[in-house]
Amino acid sequence: MADEGVRCPYCLQFHGAGEMCPHYNQVIPKAYVRQRLAGMPTLHMLFIGYGGHGKTCYLASLLHQVFHGSAPERWPGFYPLGLTQQTLDHIHQEYIAALNNMVLPPRTGEFLPNALVLHLDSVPQRLVRGLPVPAYRQSDMMVTMHDIGGEAFETQQNIAERLPLIAGVKQLVLLIDLTRVREEAEQGHESVVQRLHSLLNTVHNALDQLDAVGRKGCIVCFTKADRMWDRDDYGPLAVRPSAQFPDVAGMAAYSKNLDRQSEAIAGFMKTMYPAFANMLESLFKPVRYASISSLGHEPGGGPGAPMQVFSPINVFDPLFWYMKMEGLM
Repeated sequence: MADEGVRCPYCLQFHGAGEMCPHYNQVIPKAYVRQRLAGMPTLHMLFIGYGGHGKTCYLASLLHQVFHGSAPERWPGFYPLGLTQQTLDHIHQEYIAALNNMVLPPRTGEFLPNALVLHLDSVPQRLVRGLPVPAYRQSDMMVTMHDIGGEAFETQQNIAERLPLIAGVKQLVLLIDLTRVREEAEQGHESVVQRLHSLLNTVHNALDQLDAVGRKGCIVCFTKADRMWDRDDYGPLAVRPSAQFPDVAGMAAYSKNLDRQSEAIAGFMKTMYPAFANMLESLFKPVRYASISSLGHEPGGGPGAPMQVFSPINVFDPLFWYMKMEGLM
């Protein structure tokens, strides 16, 4: 790499000069290094969660919305750019193509698939914090995304030995299918508290092994929100979302809505699962909550199963939260 101050997009570590990542044997895009040295904001998103909790489906839905959603209409000049051909091919062939064909994308079975490295042009970003009325302007940013198979998060040894890049992520994105956890508990498997606690405990112990404890925030994102809508036992998670994808002028209002939603979900979690909520707030700072529906409905069947409708809800919210936690929204 051109500078030791630039974090590698693949391993998320700082290593010596050169054009290859020595850990994953990948060519580091020159545009990435150049733009990082110029100070362009960069978000490194690693999605954490058990297998079957919707990580790959969420990423496919988010990428579909980035390339084919309403952002170009709401944000004048917006467009995404893959910084490697591998990124572009992977996005379109393995994520977007499945949804275009109205089928679920295949589950990720690998421990270490290659990172997706994206340049996003003309994203609304907050100018100065502390103003009475937040001001936004459109500017460029980069995002790396790591889609990791759920088996990688079953034990701390898997995470620490095979996913050391977790140490380089500033904000963890924890994806949880709460309806699945509850249903499994009702069928005699681990209790909800034990299952949630096990995931968090495993991640924390791995971070401790990597000497990376105490320097991260956490975005807890409840997936498959459509399965919780209109069900009284899910509190604020049962509320169908009403906010529309924001234009530039609406970013400040949308940001406040994210705050309100997070606070409501946090209160629900502290009431229903206080030990889990307390552990989160003790180990990570800050902790924020979101709820998304990658498809907008329950499709039925597994990967490759046909869908009748594709109408994702709030899939940008984890990205927006990452921006907020980095002072960009």
